[in-house]
Amino acid sequence: MNEAVEQTSGAQASLWVRLALFTGPALLDSVAQSASGTIGTVWLGHLMGPYALGAATSFYPFLLLTIACSIGLANGAAIITGQHYGAGALDRARDTMSAGLVMALLAGILTLVLGVPVTAPLLRFFHTPDALLSDAMAYGRLMLCCVPLLMLRIVLANELRSIGNSRIPLLMTLAEIPLIAASAPLLISGTFLTPAFGIRGAVLATGLGWGVPFFSVLFWMLISRHPLAPHAGLRKTFEVTRVLLLPVLRLGIPSMAEVSAMALAEAVLIGRINRFGPDMTAAYGIFTQTLTYVDFPGMTIGMTVSVFCAQAIGGQRRDEVFRVIRCGLVMALLVTGILSLLVSVGGNWVARMFTQDVAVIGLAVHAFRVVLWSSIFMALAGVLNAAMRASGNVVIPMGILLLAIFCIELPVGYMAADRFGAPGVWFGYPASFMSIFVLSGLYYALFWRHKPLDPLHGRELRSDV
Repeated sequence: MNEAVEQTSGAQASLWVRLALFTGPALLDSVAQSASGTIGTVWLGHLMGPYALGAATSFYPFLLLTIACSIGLANGAAIITGQHYGAGALDRARDTMSAGLVMALLAGILTLVLGVPVTAPLLRFFHTPDALLSDAMAYGRLMLCCVPLLMLRIVLANELRSIGNSRIPLLMTLAEIPLIAASAPLLISGTFLTPAFGIRGAVLATGLGWGVPFFSVLFWMLISRHPLAPHAGLRKTFEVTRVLLLPVLRLGIPSMAEVSAMALAEAVLIGRINRFGPDMTAAYGIFTQTLTYVDFPGMTIGMTVSVFCAQAIGGQRRDEVFRVIRCGLVMALLVTGILSLLVSVGGNWVARMFTQDVAVIGLAVHAFRVVLWSSIFMALAGVLNAAMRASGNVVIPMGILLLAIFCIELPVGYMAADRFGAPGVWFGYPASFMSIFVLSGLYYALFWRHKPLDPLHGRELRSDV
């Protein structure tokens, strides 16, 4: 009996080491992603003022809506790739990677074609202030031109993480930061070499940051003959895509629905925020940028849990799945708790990174104090939902999120805004975060943990192309 206990403890220790080795670069990647997204916004706020910051913020929910498809494709393809990789089926994993990239490219082009004509009507419908409308339209239309690059980058990074490689996605993000940091001020303000593009310059710098690392990694995979390098032959690539389209979509559509619902909720919320004037819109931009630094690490831990659970399920190691979940919960609690505390305490300093406007800073700091503590519960729920998705159980997590958004977050935010004015807008976030945690925990404890965890390959996938 003592020997069995020692073996279990040793396995747990080994798992902690493997999780730490994978999560360390992934956490750095999440922080770097947040930084690369923030840099252009910071330059806008300092070089063009809070109204430019508000204009970029006005388009944020619609950008999130446009990339919902890529996130769904990335999650669906990553689950399949991870399970095939865990089972040792490298050819099938490679097929899925190729199919995911083709789907992302096609989805990005379709998003660009459909999105540009409706940008202006959507911004007007959600009451974008007149002072921000022109810049918001220019920013949004050009950002849609960069969406195909973003979709490809998201899918490639998720596919690499699904096989346990978190270093290459980290390097991609680290390369983005100097590219955006160096090019954004030059393109916004202009130099003797480039004209002043204004708010469009921030978008051009962002597109440069997305594109150069993506093509560099893709080229490296092809010339190094990486075992999961995408198929070079067009006929083979499109045949694989045709066969794997439905399995990837079956797993990815719930993720698309989740991100789309979040984007719609943010769009409705910003429509409410815009009614309180440009200062509130700018404060919302600071809040959303800062929230990523607290939420992304928790999401990264959830992604780590999904990767390890998918590989354990693919290798039919049920006990390891639950050990991964326990480790993930502890990591999410510590990391998100520390980050939320730091930002809540240093809220004034954080807001001053974006602007010196006192009114905007005050509104942003209030949002930090109302919302950030509840991010801990969202991170814990993310770990549980990530494990469930890794088993192919994607519908219930989607249902919980949709219920929390449309039945809790939006009604609470609207009622609180009516009662307390502009500061009440933020109350919907903690209400929805806590409800997602409670509902996910109940479903996990009462149902999912008692289910058989059968791998998807052999159940519903075929890759005999």
